[in-house]
Amino acid sequence: MSIPTHLEKQILATIVYYDILDYPLTGLEVFLYLVKESKSNINVVGTRHCLVSTKVIELLNTSEYLKKYIDQKLGFYFLNVGTRHCLVPTNIKTDIVQLRLNRKKIWDQKWKKARK
Repeated sequence: MSIPTHLEKQILATIVYYDILDYPLTGLEVFLYLVKESKSNINVVGTRHCLVSTKVIELLNTSEYLKKYIDQKLGFYFLNVGTRHCLVPTNIKTDIVQLRLNRKKIWDQKWKKARK
């Protein structure tokens, strides 16, 4: 078993944070919202210097470390049920993808009304 890189840890921290909010992320969103450790050891969303989104997406798809903790459905990444250490059935956990898609439809309708 290889030691996870700093970037893999950041990716996992980002997915964990948004998973708590029941908000699965796309690969690009993981890059955009990547949690960065500040000098005061507090995790914040920060700028990414010399980091390319393709590197993050490549790690999401190939990293053995990340595959132990995250699942993917319809291009969205979220924690797998085993990682959450809770008694939630598997089908409920993967339903957060459908929940996000439903919320997006509702948001689009409300945004259309608000613009009028």
